[in-house]
Amino acid sequence: MDTFIKTALVTAVLIFCYCQLTLGQTQEQRLEVLNSVPSDESFIGNIVDLVADKNEIFVSDYQKNEILVYSKDGTLLRRIGDGVGEGPGELFRVFDICLRGDSLFVANDGNGRFDLFHRDGQFIETYAQRYVFTSDFTVTSDGSLYGSAYSRGEDNHLLSENNRLLSQIGRDGSLTKRFGDMYFEDENVVFLTSLGSIHQSEGRFIYVPTFYETVRVFEDTTETRRFDIYNETLDEVLANNKDLEQFRPAVDYTFPLQDYIHASAVHESIVYAAFREPDRVRIMAYTVEGEPHGNYIYGDIQHLEDLRVRALDVDDDGIYLGLEDNIPKILVFAHPDE
Repeated sequence: MDTFIKTALVTAVLIFCYCQLTLGQTQEQRLEVLNSVPSDESFIGNIVDLVADKNEIFVSDYQKNEILVYSKDGTLLRRIGDGVGEGPGELFRVFDICLRGDSLFVANDGNGRFDLFHRDGQFIETYAQRYVFTSDFTVTSDGSLYGSAYSRGEDNHLLSENNRLLSQIGRDGSLTKRFGDMYFEDENVVFLTSLGSIHQSEGRFIYVPTFYETVRVFEDTTETRRFDIYNETLDEVLANNKDLEQFRPAVDYTFPLQDYIHASAVHESIVYAAFREPDRVRIMAYTVEGEPHGNYIYGDIQHLEDLRVRALDVDDDGIYLGLEDNIPKILVFAHPDE
């Protein structure tokens, strides 16, 4: 056999094997639903955030102004919050939540502060007044809060000068240890990057945006890596949209903003991003180094016109997806890697 032909055949086999390996890493897997939350007669008003921990699921309910705590089989265990209002333990327009051990941190957005509760529901303290929260937050092991936040001046106007993507938020509401450029350019478009989710993994801060695909990784205060989570199906849908140029958020906010990554989570150094596609939900997983890890889909949607993806969390037991499909609920999926 001609040497050229032999070389071509060997090259083709190697390429085939490489492609099979690569496809095997990102091949679509259908998610298996274990149960739906709630499974009792209780109901959720509006899911903003959720945290799965041990045998419980904590749900931030914006409509009810409280935190609902369910067992993983869907039974309502307790409610956290001392009613609607401005007093100690009272909540108004609850937003994101973060659980560290037995400490539950709540972004009490309507009151412009954080509230700290014990996971059993006991109110502990209020702090970080006078912040303006624009995104998610996280709490480090030493109890420090980090979030995407803006300061307010004495006249209560926004102080945008020198704001950064992430800031440590002091108990007095001051923004310190600020890092990460809030704007960056890509293909001649300037992105406003302050809306998204903030996660931690092994001492790193991981920022997953809402309106575009570039994940940013920080070690301490230094940005060490960026990688993209592309959804080819969603990109194709957007490419067929006449208003595609309006998909990217301009700095002056003159364009309507459209979610790209609807929710995200990080578990054991794997980044999970949830997308709402025309007829299903897709969850894509990448390592923090930017390597594809998984590609999961759920398509048993009863009311596509009402489908909204709201929140996501992952633990050793499963994947927890907060969505609206006629009614707000949380789907508990078997973990595909287990």
